[in-house]
Amino acid sequence: MEKNKILKEKFIYIISIILFVLPSCMYLLRRHTFVFFDKEKFFLQNNTNFYIQELIFLIVMLFITFSYVNLIKNYANNWKNIKKILLFVFLISLVFIFVTPFISSDIYYYLGTGRLAEKYNQNPYYVSIKTFVDENKIDLNKDSMLREGYNNLWGDTTVVYGPIWSIICTLISKASLGNVDVGIIAFKVMNIFINIINCYLVYKISRREKYAVIYGLNPLILIDGVGDMHNDLFMIFLVLLSIYMIVRKNNIILSLVFLSLAVNVKFVMILLLPFIVLYYLRKESISRRIVKCILYGIAFLIITFLPFLIYMQDFSIFTCMFVQRTRFANGIYAFLCILNSDLTNILKNVALGIFAIIYFIVCLKILLSKKIVLKDLMNKFFYIITGFIFFILTNYQIWYIIWLSSIFMLLSAKNVRIYLNIQKTILITYPFVFFTADIYVELTFYIFIIFVLMNTYVRMFKKTKKAS
Repeated sequence: MEKNKILKEKFIYIISIILFVLPSCMYLLRRHTFVFFDKEKFFLQNNTNFYIQELIFLIVMLFITFSYVNLIKNYANNWKNIKKILLFVFLISLVFIFVTPFISSDIYYYLGTGRLAEKYNQNPYYVSIKTFVDENKIDLNKDSMLREGYNNLWGDTTVVYGPIWSIICTLISKASLGNVDVGIIAFKVMNIFINIINCYLVYKISRREKYAVIYGLNPLILIDGVGDMHNDLFMIFLVLLSIYMIVRKNNIILSLVFLSLAVNVKFVMILLLPFIVLYYLRKESISRRIVKCILYGIAFLIITFLPFLIYMQDFSIFTCMFVQRTRFANGIYAFLCILNSDLTNILKNVALGIFAIIYFIVCLKILLSKKIVLKDLMNKFFYIITGFIFFILTNYQIWYIIWLSSIFMLLSAKNVRIYLNIQKTILITYPFVFFTADIYVELTFYIFIIFVLMNTYVRMFKKTKKAS
C-alpha cells in the first residue's frame, strides 16, 4: 500500500510536468524548430482562444504546484539516498529540453550577442545587435542566430551582463556554428548539468536530502532555468560554490573567487559579499574585522574587475551595470511609470537610497556584533535580497525569484517556509505574466505576490509571539 502511494506521488508530478511540456513537443513536431514561435498563440502554441489557453495553463500550474508540495512532504518515502534524488532530477530535467522558450526570449539575446562577438568580431559592450546589422546591412536570412537576436526586445541594447556570461555566450555561439536551434539545445544541456550540480551542492551545504528535493524539483527552476535557459541558474551555481567553500571548507579565497565570477554573470550577488566575509571573520576581534573587511573588499573588487579587461575599451563599459534600471516591467514601477514617469524616476531613486541605508546599517550591526551565527546572517540576507527583488528592481521579472534558491538551505525553518510560500505563490500566479497588454493585470499579479508574502510574515510572527 505504501509503495503504491509513493509511486502515485511521483506519477502525479511526472504527469504534471508532461502536461506543461506537451504543447512545446507538439509545436516542435509541426515546425521542427524552437524559433518562429508566435507569442500570441501562447501556452498551447496553436490558435485556441487566449483565455481558454490561460485557464488551461492555470490548471496545469496548480497541478504542478500541488504535486511538488506533496513530494516535499513525503520525500523520505520517495527516495532512499541522494543518488536516487539526483537521478530523478536529471530525468525530469531532460524533459525540459523539448520546451520552447515561449515565456521569455532572452536566450535569443544571449545567442545574438555571442554571435556578434565570435562571427563579426564586434564588442557587444559597445555595439548592439541592431546597430551593427543596420549600419552594415547584414543579410539576416543567412544568419538565423543573429536574426533572432536582432528581433529580440533587447536587440537594440548592448550587453547588460558581466563578462563571464558574455564569454559563455560567445563559446556556445561558436560551437553552434551559427545555428540557433543547436545553440538553444547547447544552452539547455549546459543548464541541465549545472542544475544537477546545484542540487548536489545544496545537499552538500545543508547535508539534508529534503533540501535537495526542494531545489531539484522546484518547477520554477526547471521552467526558467532549463526550459527558458536563463543565466540565473549559472549565477546560482557560482554562488553555491562560494557558499560551499566558506561554510564547508572555510576557504575565503576560493569563496571570493566564485562569488566574483557570480557577480560577473549578474551583478546583484555583490550584495552577498559582506555576509561571506563577516562569517569568515566571525572569530576575529572587531578591530581586526574592520581592517580585514577592507582588505578582502579591495581584493574582491580587483578579482571582479579583471574579466572586464577582456572587453574594456574605456570606462563606459561599466554602464552595463545600470541599463536595466532604465526599464520598467511587471511591478509597481511599471504601473507608476504610466501615471507619471518623472515621479517614478524620483521614487525609484528614493527607494534605492532607503535600501542602501538599511543595507549599510544591517552590515554595520553584523560587523560590530560579538557573536556571528551563519543562520542569522543568511536570514538577514534573505530579507535583504527579497526586498531588493520586489521593491528595488524596476525591471522585475518572475524568474528573479529563483535567486532565493541559492541560500534557502541555510535559513531558519520559518524562513524556509516563507521561501516555499513565495515559490508556490509565483507558480500559481505564473499565467498572469502573459497579460502583457494590460499593465493593471500585471500589477494585480505583482500585488498578489506581495500580499501573500506579507501575510505569511504576519502569520509567522503571530505564531512566534504565541509560542513565547
